Amino acid sequence: MKVPALSPGRWLLVGAVGCLLAAVLTVFAATRAPWLGLTLAPPSTEGEAGVRIVSARGPSAEVPAGTTLVSVAVEGGPSVELERTDLIEEPDYFDRYADMARFFHRQSELVEVLRHPRVVLALRYDGGPTESFVVEPAARRPLSALPGVFWFQLSAGSIGFFVSLWVFVLRPRVVGVQMFALAGAMILGFTAPAAIYSTRELAIDGGLFRLLSSMNHLGANVFGIGLVGIFVVFPAPLARPRALWLLPAVFIPWFVLDATWLARDQSWGSRAPIVLELLLAVAFAVVQWRRARSDPRARASLRWFGVCVLTGAGLFVVSVVGTSLLGMFPPIPQGYSFGFFLLMHVGLALGLRQTRLFELDELAYVVLFWVVGALALVGLDAALLLLLDTNRLLSSALALFVLGLAYLPVRSWVWSRALSRRTVDEERLFRSVLDVVFAAIPEDRVRRYRELFDALFSPLEIEPAGEGEVREVAVTDGGLRMIVPAVSSLPALRLAFPWRGRGLFGERHAKLTVLLLELAEHAENARSAFDRGVREERARVARDLHDDVGAALTTALYHEDPDEIRQTVRLAIGEMRSMVDQLTGSRPRLSDILGNLRHETTQRLAAARIAPKWPLLDFGDATMHPAVARNFTSMVREIVSNVVRHAGASTLTVEVRRDGEEFVATLTDDGSGFDVDAPGEGNGLRNLRRRAKDVGGTIRFARRDLGTEVTIALPLDV
Repeated sequence: MKVPALSPGRWLLVGAVGCLLAAVLTVFAATRAPWLGLTLAPPSTEGEAGVRIVSARGPSAEVPAGTTLVSVAVEGGPSVELERTDLIEEPDYFDRYADMARFFHRQSELVEVLRHPRVVLALRYDGGPTESFVVEPAARRPLSALPGVFWFQLSAGSIGFFVSLWVFVLRPRVVGVQMFALAGAMILGFTAPAAIYSTRELAIDGGLFRLLSSMNHLGANVFGIGLVGIFVVFPAPLARPRALWLLPAVFIPWFVLDATWLARDQSWGSRAPIVLELLLAVAFAVVQWRRARSDPRARASLRWFGVCVLTGAGLFVVSVVGTSLLGMFPPIPQGYSFGFFLLMHVGLALGLRQTRLFELDELAYVVLFWVVGALALVGLDAALLLLLDTNRLLSSALALFVLGLAYLPVRSWVWSRALSRRTVDEERLFRSVLDVVFAAIPEDRVRRYRELFDALFSPLEIEPAGEGEVREVAVTDGGLRMIVPAVSSLPALRLAFPWRGRGLFGERHAKLTVLLLELAEHAENARSAFDRGVREERARVARDLHDDVGAALTTALYHEDPDEIRQTVRLAIGEMRSMVDQLTGSRPRLSDILGNLRHETTQRLAAARIAPKWPLLDFGDATMHPAVARNFTSMVREIVSNVVRHAGASTLTVEVRRDGEEFVATLTDDGSGFDVDAPGEGNGLRNLRRRAKDVGGTIRFARRDLGTEVTIALPLDV
């Protein structure tokens, strides 16, 4: 089908003008009939003559409401007796064309009466006599008298028209979109005529009524043609575009037979072609589904299309059946039911436009479950009414009870089976990411990374992607592929055809992948920090082994005095014990630390002919962090070494005490001392200050009359 070359803006302008013109003509036709100012309804009792007056205003303001209008007559002229069928909304109510002809003739008779300046209304009160009221009808029906259902139908048709036009101007040369636009235009084609005759006050001209009814049938037929055409060419063409002309070649002559009343009856003339078009649409949809078994994107489209059609038709059936047969809902005017077809058409528009189709695919399941649940409720209620011969309230209660017991568990089971492949266990995801990041071998890490994505999305293809190809997670090709950027030491990947080609990637899956990458990056950073800490700890252990244990053992190797050798080896063993405590994290008792250190210090001072004064105290179960204990031991050893080598002292006094959560040790000698305020200090003093600072403690030096006082304050609770 060739399409005129117009810009999208001009197409929208042309569509707006055409839609506005159709709306103006519809309003004009709806207001050109005479107006009594009455709101009428069929009689409450089957077989009762006349129609009920619900309310009266305007020309009939004096007419009492709640009475029955029996007939209308020209003052001093013929009258027309009113029948129940005079108020039917849709002439398709009749099956035979002869009954339709009689109905249209009666409409013309009523209009002829109402066009006279003065009309006599014959009213009957309940069980009472008939009373006449003379009314002067208005020549035209005012806009304010048009009911809400009129504007709803006109709005539904206009919205459907513009939705179709919106999709069409974006892709005007796509045959499937052209079929969709044709169907959308026909929503206005069958709702606008129906808005005129279904919301009439009492009657409109019979000839106009017949024309509007034929226009409604034509719109419905062409809508069906467009619906069939969509499934013929979308998502994959089943035939050449020119073959679509077979549809109007069959159904337009069929419509002509109906419009000219040459068909056998309405069942064959107007209902059969609509049913056939629906069956053809379903048949072509099934063929498309079978052909798209290897195309997840096409299947997602068809799944969404099927749900849209089922929703529109299903809700229409629920409203009609629930109202007319079961009495479940208040009566719903036919005009409002056109809104269900508008919902269907908007859904089809989203599918054809392929706007976030991969998410509509999942939404399809949600909508489907709700529609099936509504249909199941109506069907079960109907069965209970017919089989148990019970009242409506009891049958509805039983239907809800059975539905809660049976349908809801089945729905949950189907949901889990249908969408379980799209959910992920967060705990399992967390463990899998940690398994990937903490794999020791890089090749093993990449293998586990690919296995993680395979477990999450089951793609048919997992290929390396260029490092600079993408910097963020991106879903491409309408959901067929997703590109995952590189993160830390993990490579960039390209995933294709998720769930073994039976699904599509969506925004939710992209967000999940972003979360996975952020988790992997955090875990990688933690792993790097852990590795860095391990390296630093190894370096510290190696340094301590070399500087302390190694130096002590080397000294012992060159000693000739057995006592010196034993003392040096004992010192090395103490260093090793401190290192083991720090590595294992066990907290030694403060009394044990001080006892061992006191014994070692006493022996060193005795060898240097220095008298030790270190009272032995018991600190109970108090403990000290291994790192603090090791630094404290090293600091005392360093201070004792300085006293032995440089102080020239004869006595060293050591006092220890606990001050809350702090441990304080004071070492005082009676030697020559040194200037603690001198501008420069040696490596020994700097090392002492550094060790105290490393464990959150302090060290102070003070000059005495004889010798030096060193105070060490260290935390116990680290």
